[in-house]
Amino acid sequence: QFYDSPGSILLGTEMSLNYLSHKIENTAIASLDTLFSLPDFRINEKILHLILKIRSFTGSRLIVQTRHASEQILEYALKGNFTDFYRDEIVARQKFEYPPFWTFIKISLAGNRKTVQLEMEKLVNLVAPVSAEIYPAFNEGRRGKFTLHALLKLPRGAWVDRSLLVKLFSLPPQYRIDVEPESLL
Repeated sequence: QFYDSPGSILLGTEMSLNYLSHKIENTAIASLDTLFSLPDFRINEKILHLILKIRSFTGSRLIVQTRHASEQILEYALKGNFTDFYRDEIVARQKFEYPPFWTFIKISLAGNRKTVQLEMEKLVNLVAPVSAEIYPAFNEGRRGKFTLHALLKLPRGAWVDRSLLVKLFSLPPQYRIDVEPESLL
């Protein structure tokens, strides 16, 4: 209906992009700043992808609303500069020990808050000498369940560690183990 109604305005989330089939004269991204606040090491990739996808549907003008206009990622995305984006991103990832230089293993457990906290403390001891950083899920748990994550970071080439693998296989099925997770949230 949007395409059949000249002068119409379509408001939507990122999911609405899946339903677009051809160019739109003018597009805008409102509230991009919420993405900059997400504590995710892949957020720059997500911002780049989002802007490039919307840009591909833009016929004439793309407007980006942000308080972070000086962020280099915006320039890279608006100009389609993948080379410099990659160069900056790979340097930052090496500096902060992120993939592809380190392997991440995220272990999640949901349930009663007290039980989950106790079980995650046991997990820290189980996976030693590998250190596990415990942190709460970004979103509140569903249906009254509390979720904690444990992040294990291994230098590239140290995974698959046979001893750690045996320990991970010994965990009960309520633990969710994600090697090279898409997100740490």
